[in-house]
Amino acid sequence: MGLVLTIALGLSFTCIQAYEYMHAPFHYAGHIYGATFFMATGFHGAHVIIGSIFLIVCLIRALAGQFTPKQHLGFEFAAWYWHFRRCRVALLVRLHICVGSRRIAGRRALRSDDG
Repeated sequence: MGLVLTIALGLSFTCIQAYEYMHAPFHYAGHIYGATFFMATGFHGAHVIIGSIFLIVCLIRALAGQFTPKQHLGFEFAAWYWHFRRCRVALLVRLHICVGSRRIAGRRALRSDDG
């Protein structure tokens, strides 16, 4: 049931993201905010779609009885994909915050040097 719920949540996220894209008041071209928004959320959406497909295949294989306690490598790969995707996103957010705070500190230092 947990696998079915995870797939349902992934597909509902994808549908909500598609609705949001269709109704966004800004576009990809011509605005840095729009370009950044669509690139960042687009990469995340792509990961969700790929992961959902991966999990749907695992669900079909599980229902067909192809997984055993000793033979379930495909399901492990799906679980690791989701785990590392989440870790990559957290790492990128931390890196962005760290780099951003260093840039702000550097600007403050430059301003204090100017007088």
